[in-house]
Amino acid sequence: MRFLALCLAFFLTYGGVVSGETRKEVPLKLGSWVTLEASEAPITLHRWLLNKYPGPVPKKDWYFDPSYHQLLFFQVEFSNPTGKDYNLHYLLELLDAQNAVIDGFRGVLELDDGKVHALVHAVFPTAQYGLRHARKVRVRFYVVPD
Repeated sequence: MRFLALCLAFFLTYGGVVSGETRKEVPLKLGSWVTLEASEAPITLHRWLLNKYPGPVPKKDWYFDPSYHQLLFFQVEFSNPTGKDYNLHYLLELLDAQNAVIDGFRGVLELDDGKVHALVHAVFPTAQYGLRHARKVRVRFYVVPD
C-alpha cells in the first residue's frame, strides 16, 4: 500500500500532472449531486454523485452478501473538449462523526476526448454497518494525461 502511494505521488509530481488535487468533503446524502465546477485545465469536473447501486450485483471478485453489504454507484460528470484522452484518479472515503475513515475506494476513470457534460461511473461494495455510521464523504481527484 505504501509502495502504491509512493508511486502515485511520484507520478503526480513528475508525470505531467495537468493541475493539482481537487477535494470536496460534504455531508453524506446518497442520491444527491455535489457540484464541483473544478477546472483541471483543460478538463472541467462539473459534479459527482454517490448512490446505492440500482441494478443486480456485477460479476466481480467481490464477496457480497446483501444482508451485510451494499453496492455503491459513483458517477462523475466532466467535459473534455480537447483532442486527447485523460484519466481521472479518484479516492472516495466515507467518514464517521469524528472524521475517521470508515471505508475508502480508489480507482481510475477514463475521460474520453471530445466529450461535453459526459458521465463516467464506478461501482463498489461497502458494509451496510459502515454506511449507517457514515456522516460525511470526502473525494479527491487528480487528472492526468492518458
